[in-house]
Amino acid sequence: MTHTDPGLFRVSLALSLCLVIGFAVILALRRFGASGVASGTRAEKRLKVVETARLGTKATLHLIECDGASLLLACDENGIRTLHTVCGGQLEHTQ
Repeated sequence: MTHTDPGLFRVSLALSLCLVIGFAVILALRRFGASGVASGTRAEKRLKVVETARLGTKATLHLIECDGASLLLACDENGIRTLHTVCGGQLEHTQ
């Protein structure tokens, strides 16, 4: 007759319960987002990719809106550059 350690059973049960709770939290965060879980509703997003245009295999243009401003970004193998910024209807040229 073998004797099982009740401490080992309790530790295994506690570990299983923690894994189930952790998995449920990960699913909730993926479903609702971190800000939606905290506030109970989905927060309005401040950053929006309006349009993306591929210029070649290594270059793209991105039109981004952020807090009422529009940014035209160029991405290539050298990095990301801001080409134009529009803040409240005013066009600013950036080199």
